[in-house]
Amino acid sequence: MNFRVVANLSLYDFYDLFRPANGNSISIFFKNFQAPLPNEYLIWVNDASDEDNEPWFVLTNHRVLQKNGIDKVFHQIWLKDIARIETSGIWTKKLTYHLKSGDTIIFEKVGIYVSEEYVEKLMSLEV
Repeated sequence: MNFRVVANLSLYDFYDLFRPANGNSISIFFKNFQAPLPNEYLIWVNDASDEDNEPWFVLTNHRVLQKNGIDKVFHQIWLKDIARIETSGIWTKKLTYHLKSGDTIIFEKVGIYVSEEYVEKLMSLEV
């Protein structure tokens, strides 16, 4: 979804399309993180399909917002800053993002996440 197109929707139509209910990943994206860049596109979002599930991530062509399963806090990672990604675990995953700066960002007890292949493909594109 192109955020520029969505920006032209009325608030009612935006809520009807995205339903950014309190606590879902779209509401977290807009309330807690930088507004979309002019050339930023929403690619994939994981949201609660029922009351027992929780949102886990938002992916755009510039960044991924992932929730840590331990503290339930979302963190933002810019795709241009990622050097490589590691995953481990079977039922729940541990995600480690190695940044070009040498820093690492670790997410533990992650239930749902964007596959490494998908992020790596986006990283290879010029945005």
